[in-house]
Amino acid sequence: MKEMVTEDDVCLPRMDNLTRAVNLHRQKMRPQEPCDLNFDLNRENIGVNFILDDIRYEDQRHIVFATTEQLSVLKQ
Repeated sequence: MKEMVTEDDVCLPRMDNLTRAVNLHRQKMRPQEPCDLNFDLNRENIGVNFILDDIRYEDQRHIVFATTEQLSVLKQ
């Protein structure tokens, strides 16, 4: 194994450290976590045509997510 590692490789950051740094940076761009059911759904952060419906009934809320491919599988 030591034969496969060069001096340059030792200076590279570990992949899990890079992943953590990127996730911390992305977290700053994400919307706040909702604290109740009366939050506005920001569709800019969700893929196009991914939210089918936002259903509110009495004190409940159901947000239906599906891709076009998932819907075609359900139709079969």
